[in-house]
Amino acid sequence: MPLGGDAPREVLEGVQEADWSPDGQGFAVVRDTGALRRLEYPMGRVLFETGGWISNARISRDGRSVAFLDHPSRGDNQSAVKVVSADGDSRDVTPVFPRASNGLAWSASGNDLLFPAGSSLTATDLSGRSRTLFRVLGFVMLHDVSPQGSVIVGRTTAQREIVGRAPGE
Repeated sequence: MPLGGDAPREVLEGVQEADWSPDGQGFAVVRDTGALRRLEYPMGRVLFETGGWISNARISRDGRSVAFLDHPSRGDNQSAVKVVSADGDSRDVTPVFPRASNGLAWSASGNDLLFPAGSSLTATDLSGRSRTLFRVLGFVMLHDVSPQGSVIVGRTTAQREIVGRAPGE
């Protein structure tokens, strides 16, 4: 719908995530089809599908490929960074990380991908050479990287507790 307001118009069903193409004319979408999750770019053209799940789909700055986090199992945050070309050729850029679901973005140059790996923000080039940019206490959340190179990050912490009663209390 236009930013100025109007009635929303449904474009596609089952979409879980989307990213604008650099020219602002199209989308990459992640769709849930029941048994499979599909990455489409442009909409309707399947580039990748999995029985696991796909998150953080991001179109490259030149519009020729899409990076995403490939989670082999549903309900699990383990993931590897993958890149798929507009021709459908996909490749792993990183090994599977135990907790890497809190963001993904192309660098300003478009030569690297940035992603949180637990408590660190990591950058990797397309050949898989990675480096740690910084670490925090807790977990890093990557929101975006501007075309000028500014990075928007957050930090979260996880807390769990168990509450119960002993017998007779």
